[in-house]
Amino acid sequence: MKVSMEEFEKIIEKAFANLPDYFKEKLENITIFVEEYPDFLNPQQRFFLLGLYRGVPYPKRGIYYGNVLPDTITIYKAPIEAQVSNMDELIRLVEKVLYHEIGHYFGFSDDELYRIMGR
Repeated sequence: MKVSMEEFEKIIEKAFANLPDYFKEKLENITIFVEEYPDFLNPQQRFFLLGLYRGVPYPKRGIYYGNVLPDTITIYKAPIEAQVSNMDELIRLVEKVLYHEIGHYFGFSDDELYRIMGR
C-alpha cells in the first residue's frame, strides 16, 4: 500500500493530534521527521526499521539539560507501507510506530513498550 508523502505526513499529524493532552503537554524539544527509509542501513535491513527515537529521554533530563539540539523521532514511510495492505492498516501501524517512539522519549524500553502496546 503506497500513499504520497503528503498523505503520509497527514496521517502522522492526525495520530499526533489524537494523543492525550497530558502526553502532548510533556513533549519538549522534540521534532518529528518522515523519511522514505533508513538510508544508514544496508538495503537488506532497510525494511525492518519503522521508526527511530534519538535524544535524551525525558526522565533523564536533569537541571543541566539545556541548549541542546531537539530530540528526533523519525518515521520511515517505505517499511511501514511494505507491511500493510489497506489504508486502515496503514493508519493503525503509523499510530503504533509513532506512539512507540514517543514511549522511548518518556524513557520506556522496547520490552516495556511491547508489553504495554503489544507487538
